[in-house]
Amino acid sequence: MVRYPAPGRRTPARMRRFSRASRCVGSTRELAGSHTLIQVAFTMARKVFTVLLILLTASGAARADVRTWKDTTGVYNIQAELFAFNDEHVVLRRPDGSLGMFPIEVFSDSDRDYLKSEQAQKASSANLGDKQNWKLKGDTTIVGNVVDYTKRDMIIQRRRGRVFVNDRQFTDLPPVYQDIVRQTVGQIEDVPNMDAASFDAWVLKQRGQPRTFSVEGVVMELQDGNEYVIPFVLFDPSELRLLRGGWDEWLEAHQDYESRDDESFRLQATAAAMHRQQELSNEIAMAQYNLNLIRSGITSLWEVTLYPARGNPASPRWVQVTGRDSRAATATALQQNPGFVSGPVRKIR
Repeated sequence: MVRYPAPGRRTPARMRRFSRASRCVGSTRELAGSHTLIQVAFTMARKVFTVLLILLTASGAARADVRTWKDTTGVYNIQAELFAFNDEHVVLRRPDGSLGMFPIEVFSDSDRDYLKSEQAQKASSANLGDKQNWKLKGDTTIVGNVVDYTKRDMIIQRRRGRVFVNDRQFTDLPPVYQDIVRQTVGQIEDVPNMDAASFDAWVLKQRGQPRTFSVEGVVMELQDGNEYVIPFVLFDPSELRLLRGGWDEWLEAHQDYESRDDESFRLQATAAAMHRQQELSNEIAMAQYNLNLIRSGITSLWEVTLYPARGNPASPRWVQVTGRDSRAATATALQQNPGFVSGPVRKIR
């Protein structure tokens, strides 16, 4: 029969030793378990840190550093990172994410030397070269890079039992472009989801008469390396607003090939920014650099961001004005640029 100590009586030494030993074993097990948990947590943290480091390194490789850009006078300066550039223009991105396009010639020699660096070349190429996914109507997606605007006629006619598109036999066109032609006709003629059978039926209804469609859209380089016309009518409205941003300026340029080239580059940069910066809410602004105003010596000089008001097809602008304070500068900018609303304001000097 086992006797337990009565309440109030001291526990025998042998039982006290057993109790201490039990507590030691338990503590050792808890310590070992805690040590194992610490090792696991440390290993997981190290793996997470490694993954984050790889991601940061990869993302940083395609980005240029934020730096101070200065004009030839040294008065005008802007804190921004390089987004893209070509032979004549440079697109800069401010820390707030807004983008503006400048003529390269306004910047200092050191900035122009920077554009010749390997870092600048890689950053621009990475931004402009990434393949872009574009959402079209009907929940379809097309992968390619937008490179230019275009406006041209598409003539469809059935002759001698064969269908021709701009004098090229329809069946000789690449399959991707056959689908673009069908979907374009379907959107214009209000035939949803036009497939091969419904396209053939539509062609037969024309009884050999040529049908001419004036197509406005963008030129896109697809994954096969060829360039195709993608009409605006095919794009989902969520994509179309920014894509059409410089369309009116491009049309107004007519035979001014230099101006058209400017708008083409701005379109390329806008398209790239839309897919690298998903929160992009406005197209790239045109920086209206005023050298005479910079050189004037006026001590209260401001740069005002202007956005086109509803119904105004113009592009955003960064304009330079004078004013005793930011409110006065904004009022002057709006007076000089009717049809716009004001955005951020910064003091130049």
